[in-house]
Amino acid sequence: MTKIQERKVKNLFKSDMFLYVIGFIIMYLFTYIYNQIANHNMMDHAVVSEAVLTESYNIGNHYHYRYSYKVVSEEYEGSMPITKSVSIGDTIMIVYDQRKNKKSRAIRLRKGKAIISPGYREYVIVNNKTEDEKKEIAADYRTSKRAYFTPETWTFDLNIQSNANSRTDKRNNLLLNYADFRKAISLSLDRDDYCAKNNPSSQAALGLLNSMYYYDVENGKVYRESIQAKEAILNAYGATKNADGSWKVGETTYTDIEDALDATTGYNLTLARQLVENAIAQAKTDGKYSDGEEIILTYGIETQSADTDRVKNWFQAAFDNMTKGTSIEGKVKIEYFMFSSATWSEQFSAGEYDLCFGAWGNAAFNPAYLLCETQISAENRYATNWDPKTVSVTVKATPDDKHKDGLYTYNLEQWRLILQGKDGCPVNFKNFPMEDQLAALGAVETAILKVYYSIPVFSRYSASLMGYKVDYVSYEYNTFMGYGGIRYMTFNYDDTAWAEFVASNNNILNYK
Repeated sequence: MTKIQERKVKNLFKSDMFLYVIGFIIMYLFTYIYNQIANHNMMDHAVVSEAVLTESYNIGNHYHYRYSYKVVSEEYEGSMPITKSVSIGDTIMIVYDQRKNKKSRAIRLRKGKAIISPGYREYVIVNNKTEDEKKEIAADYRTSKRAYFTPETWTFDLNIQSNANSRTDKRNNLLLNYADFRKAISLSLDRDDYCAKNNPSSQAALGLLNSMYYYDVENGKVYRESIQAKEAILNAYGATKNADGSWKVGETTYTDIEDALDATTGYNLTLARQLVENAIAQAKTDGKYSDGEEIILTYGIETQSADTDRVKNWFQAAFDNMTKGTSIEGKVKIEYFMFSSATWSEQFSAGEYDLCFGAWGNAAFNPAYLLCETQISAENRYATNWDPKTVSVTVKATPDDKHKDGLYTYNLEQWRLILQGKDGCPVNFKNFPMEDQLAALGAVETAILKVYYSIPVFSRYSASLMGYKVDYVSYEYNTFMGYGGIRYMTFNYDDTAWAEFVASNNNILNYK
């Protein structure tokens, strides 16, 4: 090879190396930008959750931990780079994308804190704390002004057995057949107290549909915020509407429906105890109860834990308060029933146990579908021995040739078809004005609530603390924008002002 040829080869080599380097840099930048965009998109829809480290493994020279977490009853897996500060069995905090539950991001651990890339939120590692310790920590921050509660579509109901036919030494559930007794159970539940002690990040629920359900997606209109939905709650929990439009809740009259709603808690021990006595009197007449009998109700779980014990004990205390001063004081007992995770709903429907928690969610843009198909349809409802055809609901709406007075009276099964415009419906409300559809949906929700087979307890939320250094653009969560995410986040301090702020608080920032 000549020197000229050698020089050309060397120049070509240098040129190729230069192109390789440039190509590598471009690829790295592209990957980095792509990951940042993906991370930001995920964080806009992120839900904070706990995960348990299950195993360690290595890929080449890179070591990782695998972790598992649950969304409702579904289990998912993820992985994280290995760190010296954790070990198998530890509980850590992660985030997952609520649009795709299986997409999660392991939280990186630094000096005892969990840092979520791109680093604008911090969460304390749970690690090996007991369930009681975790609940206490969460409860401490429940009322913090820096706490943000991100709603999900899931509302958890206490489901009550509709196939109640057991009267043995180990189980007597016959009182569940009486609506007064089931209503008493609903009125005995201090839902705010339940959340504070058992699910600190969640919020008390009175409706079967929470604030995540939209009846007008294009305009961002939420069912729970409509007048009809608000009236549904008031009607379901005993408030009365006066001729002038005001509402009477208990002994107090409110001119503003929002004030009336705020005063409605669903908790009334005085009335609950009266209803207990009514149910007992009727049960005695029917030969379903004798003086001195214990009423043993079974509560279904898959595995016993400190968490299930806490919930069971809370309900036991509620039932004790419900019967205090009545003829069955101290006679209502809750015992565990161990079900199979694969067949728990079938076992409940078959009447094998009496009480269970169940949750319905998703279909956020079709509230009528979710309510009707989960609470009324024979295919999905937990209360299989309750016949929705026996419950009649009247709705005032736009008159038509058949309903010249504008009064539409149908049973709940018919309303299920009507609201969805299904085949066989006597009238199609899908073609009616939205105000009519909302009126019907609200009336149906009230009717289902007043049967007391599905008693709302709490709506699931995730919770996080926002540092004093930054603020979201909105304090109200929106399905489409969240709180505005990092794109619209505002910074309250530059580095100098932040240092002064921290120093002014003796270098200790209190978020409680």
